[in-house]
Order: sequence, then structure tokens, then C-alpha cells
Amino acid sequence: MSTSTINRWTNKAYSAHCRVMRADAEALPVHKHRSDLSDTVRDNPVTIIVGETGSGKSTQTPQFLLEALDKFLDRKMICMTQPRRLAAQSVGDRIANEMDVEMGTIVAVKYRDHDTTSKATRIQIVTDGTLLVIAKSRPTLPEYGIIIIDEAHQHSIPTDLLLAHLKSLLTRRSDLRVVIMSATVNAKVFQDYFPGSKVKEVPGRQHAITYNFLQNPVSNEDMADEIARTILYVHLEKMSGNILVFVSGVREIGKVKFVLERLLHTHEDTLTATEMGELSVYTLHAKLALEEQQRVVNDPQPLPRHGHPGRKVILATNVAETSITIDGVTIVIDSCKAKSNVWNARTESHKLSEAPVSKAEIRQRAGRAGRTSEGEVYLMCTEKGYKEDLPDYPVASMLLSDMTSACLHIMKLGQSPIGFDYIVPPATGTIVKALGLLRMLNAVDIKVNLLPRGEKITSIPTDDIYTATALLASPDFGCSDEIITILSMIEATDGGSHLFRPVADDEKEEKIKLQAAQKHFRHITGDHITLFNVYMAWRDACSHKCEEAFLERNLLVGSVLKAADRTRKQLLSMMYNVDGWELKTLHRDSDIYYNRILQALFAGNYLNVAMRQPGKEPRAFINARTGLRVMLTKQSAIRHATKHTEWVCYNDCYMDPEDGESIRLVSAITPELMVAAQVGFWWNAELMADGLVKERLLVILSGMSTLDKDVMRRRMPAPTEPKSM
Repeated sequence: MSTSTINRWTNKAYSAHCRVMRADAEALPVHKHRSDLSDTVRDNPVTIIVGETGSGKSTQTPQFLLEALDKFLDRKMICMTQPRRLAAQSVGDRIANEMDVEMGTIVAVKYRDHDTTSKATRIQIVTDGTLLVIAKSRPTLPEYGIIIIDEAHQHSIPTDLLLAHLKSLLTRRSDLRVVIMSATVNAKVFQDYFPGSKVKEVPGRQHAITYNFLQNPVSNEDMADEIARTILYVHLEKMSGNILVFVSGVREIGKVKFVLERLLHTHEDTLTATEMGELSVYTLHAKLALEEQQRVVNDPQPLPRHGHPGRKVILATNVAETSITIDGVTIVIDSCKAKSNVWNARTESHKLSEAPVSKAEIRQRAGRAGRTSEGEVYLMCTEKGYKEDLPDYPVASMLLSDMTSACLHIMKLGQSPIGFDYIVPPATGTIVKALGLLRMLNAVDIKVNLLPRGEKITSIPTDDIYTATALLASPDFGCSDEIITILSMIEATDGGSHLFRPVADDEKEEKIKLQAAQKHFRHITGDHITLFNVYMAWRDACSHKCEEAFLERNLLVGSVLKAADRTRKQLLSMMYNVDGWELKTLHRDSDIYYNRILQALFAGNYLNVAMRQPGKEPRAFINARTGLRVMLTKQSAIRHATKHTEWVCYNDCYMDPEDGESIRLVSAITPELMVAAQVGFWWNAELMADGLVKERLLVILSGMSTLDKDVMRRRMPAPTEPKSM
């Protein structure tokens, strides 16, 4: 950093607060290496920086590169990616404060529906998904002179696609420099992928961290109890400072919070206010609004009470793992678990799996504790389990995920998914399945070229191709407003699973209240209109200033409904930029109101249609396209087997531990409306495999077209006996 007392960007003296921050920054390990790193970046197309958590690489690298390489950049920006919005905002705010400039001037942040970039911007912090969107519209990325990919070890799909695109782009842009950074990056993987790249290591944490292991393994059922007991033990016995707890998911956060509150209540008789400091419990996960996430990070630590330290306890998913600093954390408690969706290309279903995290991720999490003082880490595994059972590095997302959206991204970047230079190649079968689905959606042609519909899908800000297809189709049915509302509710509620407050089995009155609320909103057609009803009722309550009473009466989670409202506004603002898309609203008193909404949903989800399987099991269905047997989730609003629920469409197929392949977010529709929503697809029913579904479809098509069923089969005439000569 410059030693001048005048800020070159504002021509004013640095503020007192900024001088303190700059002094702290100069004490970071990376500061000593800034000259060497700047020279290396200038002289090499690709530089790989390996720096442990606490080295200061995320906040300092863009600053010293701008200072040292300003002439080299020639007014181009430095762009740095982060895996999540919270990390992007936190890093951007920190850099702006250290440079003593207002956000939106020299430093800017850009992510979904948020952009503070101006003509003056020189450092831009973005999410990796945002940079991928920019690359799809401007493949040469001409506005950037240096692109920094931070947290590269996470191998998110956007990050890995960007690395491949940048590798190709470097052959066309000799003026571009790429920097790959992470605390735990497997440098050899990236060095092999970028031949000739330079690796630089930066020392990390400034303070010692002590690791503590369990004496005996703990089961998943007892994990919440073990974590809660550890929190209480640390609070009563250990050094002052905040506690950061990593668990695998939102449900697990709720379990730990419930057990912890129960333990604190139990100890009220034995631990008075004079014997224990205040404990403020926060939750941190991706479903929270950004403002709520920032409050968790920025709220002050409780003051000491009667000589006992006050603490913040942050119960978090891996959203807190990277590039954010929660001040005052000295203790990390790690469940050593994480959840991921594993895609099965054969059945087109996913399985939400909880699995051990890697050693690299544990080191990254542990680094949260050693930033400002000595720290301690409590791992919910034995030392033997840590050494023998945990992988060294995390599995790349491309090896676990559905690749349909990724294939579209690759084609939009001007390349082919088949010959793409993946840093971690996915299975060939996954790519073939993805291209087959895109072909049936009329998004690509037989030669794997993007069609107009595929072009439009890539412009919609969602990784769910069925959501994008429904959004594109909705104006044709006059209900684009309603479809955006339903899809926003699906995203915010994680498919409806987080909509109602959880109720314990022993809370009988609350269970009756919950069942009554669910029945009140339930619609006969199924889950999509049910979600729509909840949102519209909440909006009505908000307009009448009785939101809190409405939420309490129906046991609904207000933060989830607010998240749906934010998502709806974001989607609306983005869809206005999609060529040919219009906002249309149906009249509520129309006789075809719900039918039109269902048709629009079916127009997007026509590959996910199932017919009820005859027999004694009313929840058993057959996928109309694949012939696979699937089970209707027990939580669906569709409760009875009737002629009106013989055909359904669904948003999600997943692996249930008890039922196997199961479908959720399900709505029923009459077959005539189903066919009318996507005539071109269903008219080829004769090409389907023989079976019950094909027979029923041919009967339906015959009735709609007045053609005989055998004509619909397009059979050749029956053979005749040869005439004798």
C-alpha cells in the first residue's frame, strides 16, 4: 500500500478509521509478498496463489494489483469472483473501507439483481455465477484486465466453467491475466490444467489453533445433542470469544438450536445470571435474506456479565466457510458433515446425501478461529476417523450434478459440451442424458447447436431448465404473473418443505392447528396452486396490516414468504429483459383461471409427467416418458386417487429412503389440457415404448383428433396371403 497520507482516488486525506484499517491490513501475511505477487501476475498469464485462511489474500490482492499494475491494466477493471453473495458483499465492503472510497465508485459489487458498478469502477467483486452470465453475453470479457477466481477449491459449476472459458480466452487475449486463489487449493490440479502457470504460496494464519477430537464416534441421531453440549461447555469453561458452529443443513441448524435452548432452560436453576455470560444465538444459511446474513456477521458481541464473557453463537451451514470474517470468533465447532444433491442420470432423480467433508474444508473452517487470536476447534469425529475416513479434497460439483443447464452455458460460450475442456470431466452418460433432455425441450438441434428456445433459456437467471421453460411459455397462457409467483415460492420454500413452522410430536394442540392451516390452503389440483394460495393470502394480510396475526394463526414462516417476495421481484426485473416476454395477469373470477395456470406449468414440465399405476397403492405412478415407477410424496396436497388425479406433472424427482424414486411438487391435470399445452410432444406418443401409458395416451389422442386409435399408431396394413401363381 502507498505510504502517502492523501488518498489518490479521492484527493483527500485518509480518514482516521481508514488509517487504522490500513495498519491492520499491513500486518497481514500477504502484505509482505505484494511486490513479488504483483510482478508474477504481470509477467505470467496464470498465477496460482495458495494462502491459508487469515493470510488476507481476498481483500488485499485486488488492492495491491491495482496499485502496482495500474498502467498495465490500461483502465480495465480487476474482477474477483466469490462463491456466494454474502462473501462478495463482505469482501467488497471491506476493500472499499480500506481504500476509503464509497461503494459504487472505485470499488463495486455485482450479483443477481444488485450492481453498484459505475464508470469509475476499477475493482469489481462478483459472484462466480454473475461472471458466467457476463461471459455468455460478452465472451471476450473486454472490460477486465485481471480476473481473480477466489475459492477455486470449491469447484462449483460456474467456477469450473469459467476456468475452462478463461483457458480458451487466454489464447486470444495476450493482455489478460488470470489469478486462481484459495486457502486449500490442490495446486497441482490447476497447474496441470494451465501449463506454464506459476504457483505462489503465502503463509496463513497468524495465531495458533488447537484441534480437539471426540473420544468415540457420534451417530447422526446424537449429533445435535453433542454439538449443543459442546457449545455449553465452551461457553462455561473456555476462552472468551464468539462460537461458530458448522452443521450440514437448515434442518440441522434447527435441531441444534432446539437442543441448546432446552439445555439452557434446564440449567437455569443451577446457573444463575451471575454464573454465566449472555449467549446470543444466530443462524446463518443461504436461504436468509442478504440483510439478515449481514446482521449475523455485523451484530456486536454481547457485553460481559458479572465477569463472565458474553458470546455470539452462530449456527451455520457452509455459507460461512469462505471469504467472510465474523469478528471475534475464537471457537469453531464442526460437525464435519455437509449435504449435497447427487444426480442419477439414469432415473433423472437426485438424492440429498449427507457425507463427511474433506480435510481441506475442515482446515478452511478451522481458519475462522485463528484470525485475531489463538483459537480452538472441536471436531465431531475421532482423530482416527479424521485421518482415515475423510477425503483430502472435496468432490467437484460437476461429478455430482445434472448437467443440462451447464451444457446450455457451454454452448452459449461458443463451445460444445462434448469436446469441452473440463478441468474435472463429468461422466459421459451425464452429458449424453443432458443433451437428450435439451433436444426434447427443443433447446438444441441434433447437431448440438443452440436453437432460439435454448438461447432464451440461457438468458433466464435460473439453473432449472423446467422453470425457465415454464417462464417462457407463461405469456402464451396469459398468466406470466402467476407463474412467477409460484416459481418464486418453490425456490424460497425449497419445494414447500420450509413453509410451515416445525411442530414437535408432543405439541398436540399445535399439531391440530398446523393440520387445519395446511387443509385451509390445500387446493384440489395439488401443490403448485396450494403454494400460490399461501402467497396470495399472505400478500392480502400484509395489505391489511395484519401479517403477524396471519403468520401466527397459520404457523407460517414469515422470513420464507418475504424471501419468495424478493425472489419474485428479482425474477420480474430480469424477465423484462428477455426478448418477447410479457407480464400478463389472469382475472381471478375467470372460469379457466386455474386451468390456464396449470397449462403453463405443464408447458414447462411436459417431460415430467406421470400416470397413476393401477393397483392398490394410490401413490404409485409411472413416468409417461421413461416408464419408471415413481411414488407420490406423502406430503403432497394430492390426497386421493380419483379420475381427476390420474395424470400429474411434477417439478422434482428424488430418492426417498423408504419409497425409492419419489416425486414432489405435484399437480393434477386433465389429459386433454396436458396434450393441448404441448401438442407437438404428445402427438408422437406412438414412438413411446409399448405399455399402459402408451395405450392410454393413444386413446386420449384418438378422442381429441377423431382419428381411430389404430390410425394413431401409424401401423402398416395387415399382411395378406400371397396369391398362387
